[in-house]
Amino acid sequence: MQEKYNWNFKDIFENEEKFNEDKNEIKELIEKIKSYQGKLCDNSDNLYQCYSIYERTLEIFEKVYAYGMLKYHLDMSNQEGIRIYKEVEAIRNRI
Repeated sequence: MQEKYNWNFKDIFENEEKFNEDKNEIKELIEKIKSYQGKLCDNSDNLYQCYSIYERTLEIFEKVYAYGMLKYHLDMSNQEGIRIYKEVEAIRNRI
């Protein structure tokens, strides 16, 4: 396919490094969410803080998922695109 018909991934992430930064931030946020396990009902602040972290996680994930999914669907035989998509799917399962 001609390059002019491909998605412009720079609209989502400036480069692969930015993608990896957001991916790592999601992993950190998941760990923060886990720290509230068994504590949500202790007080309303715990519930609020956990939900706020969860919302931030989903906000970042939508961007990461779009990038991974589009990379994969650009060329489903590209091993790098497959790897990125599988990694994003694994993160989705953790969330």
